[in-house]
Amino acid sequence: MVCLQETKREVVNTQFCESLWLDKDFGWVYSGSRGASGGLITIWKKTTFNLKDQWSTPGALAINGVWLEEKVSINLINIYVNNDAKEQQLLWDELHDWLIAKVDDLWCLCGDFNTTLDLAERKGGGRLKVDSRSKQFCKFVLDSDLVDLPLLRRKFTWYKDNGGSCSRIDRFLTSASWSKRWPNVKQIGLKRTFSDHAPILFEVTEKENWGPIPFKVVNWWLEQEDFCKLVEGVCRESKVEGCGGFVIKEKLKKLKLEIKVWKAKNGTSLSKEIEDTERQLMALDHKLDNEEWDDADRDNRRSLQLELEVLRIKSDRTAVQKSRARWLAEGEANTSFFHAIINRNNKRSELKCVKINDSWFEGVNQVKEGIYGYFKNFFTDERSWKLELRGVSCSRIEKWENRFLIREFSVDEIKDTI
Repeated sequence: MVCLQETKREVVNTQFCESLWLDKDFGWVYSGSRGASGGLITIWKKTTFNLKDQWSTPGALAINGVWLEEKVSINLINIYVNNDAKEQQLLWDELHDWLIAKVDDLWCLCGDFNTTLDLAERKGGGRLKVDSRSKQFCKFVLDSDLVDLPLLRRKFTWYKDNGGSCSRIDRFLTSASWSKRWPNVKQIGLKRTFSDHAPILFEVTEKENWGPIPFKVVNWWLEQEDFCKLVEGVCRESKVEGCGGFVIKEKLKKLKLEIKVWKAKNGTSLSKEIEDTERQLMALDHKLDNEEWDDADRDNRRSLQLELEVLRIKSDRTAVQKSRARWLAEGEANTSFFHAIINRNNKRSELKCVKINDSWFEGVNQVKEGIYGYFKNFFTDERSWKLELRGVSCSRIEKWENRFLIREFSVDEIKDTI
């Protein structure tokens, strides 16, 4: 599938699309330009995507259909918006309404957004400051629970002809449901030739194994009495000999294993507990549809409501902790907002590729081999000579002096010192 922006064509026909696709197995939709400004074309292979619906608005061309390989319905929005802040805000508002109307659908937005998310995505062009367009765009991304994927191989996507400025105004954004369905997606900045924009490849790859996941303690665990007793007991009962650092390491290692067992026994899958509690509340409502509640039912419902409130607070606090957002008090979380922050942070912190000595290494195996080879060469002494001191007389200690320095302290010496 190919999405083109700023075609500058008011009318597009099959012959023109065929000249781009170089194959007759394709479908296409377009949105005409306004004079010499804008214009959008989306082309796809018919054997991989089956179009069901299409709609558009100034600056956006949307399609809905079935991705045949996995038989799943997806929505793709091709975007080009000009620099006018008012027109951008109108488009963000309309796109937000589209996304919220089908919030559980799989959404992917791509194209030229003509604005950036932060100052790090701009360079040159005079004094840099966060303008109203960037603020509006950031708000749209957060309010719509969209995930901003990291850009690989290059930092910017648009370059001024004279090299005086550059920015990242082209990108892919996905819904949280899209990222959940295909967690290992990435966007790659390709080579730029005649255009002032760099093309971007959106790629879905198999899940990669980067090794063990770091163990983290969730804050609300510390409020559980049995958890605190577990930690105290493991630390007190663990008998480890050696230096201080080694003792701490071994105790934490054992504590990690015990916490995993505790986590499994206590059912700390909050989403499952919340679902079970909600199911019990629903069962009580169904019972009331056909017969009257007794006192036990009323007490049970009050108990379940209190339990559900506690579980939701824990879930919100977990979302706050994972998102690293500190500007709101714990317990006042908008969970969908924080899940969007979590997804954004996870994508930004992912290591997809590294550049070593002007060469790119992608994928788990290549990255591991590249890093290993770099440090192996860095710490390998390839010199054929070694530094030697000749003719220099250095004082040396006698063997008895060496034994005296490394012997253990006597009890009397310790007492005298104290």
